[in-house]
Amino acid sequence: MLFEEVIRGGTSARWHSILYVGVAVALILLAYETLATQRFSGSGIEFTVGSGYARLVNETDAPIHLQVKSHEPFIVTSEDSTIRYEVNSKAQESQREYTRDVDIPLGEYTLRLALGSNVTFSLSREAQASVTVVPYSSRDTTMLLTVTGMSVLGALYFAFRSLTTKVDDQQP
Repeated sequence: MLFEEVIRGGTSARWHSILYVGVAVALILLAYETLATQRFSGSGIEFTVGSGYARLVNETDAPIHLQVKSHEPFIVTSEDSTIRYEVNSKAQESQREYTRDVDIPLGEYTLRLALGSNVTFSLSREAQASVTVVPYSSRDTTMLLTVTGMSVLGALYFAFRSLTTKVDDQQP
């Protein structure tokens, strides 16, 4: 039935519906790429955490050096109470980039952002580690998926509407 409507709808209705479906597919792919879990392994790794967390596994025999950077004040915490890195605006008022050099001991750690977003972590070239990054928190993920879902439904509605409107306009 939809196929017959596309044929009767004319060229412009088909192109409009194809455009709207293309927008819906692009929104789905963009949401997937934004929310996908990232995995890194090796040395000299650099990764960014939006509002989520990073699971870091130190694979060397010594503590590894980590540089933490952001364009706004931040606090990085872990389940291990000994790991808490904080950079506030009072400490570096005149700088545009806030940085903190830290050493991560042996073991496996989950680094979470308690304050700030889009914080970049850079491991030293000598450090061997594996990292799993969940870029956004569950609250931000839910919000992004809700907005994406509503946008996809809207695009599909307009795709169907462009077909039915064109068909209705052509009937006597």
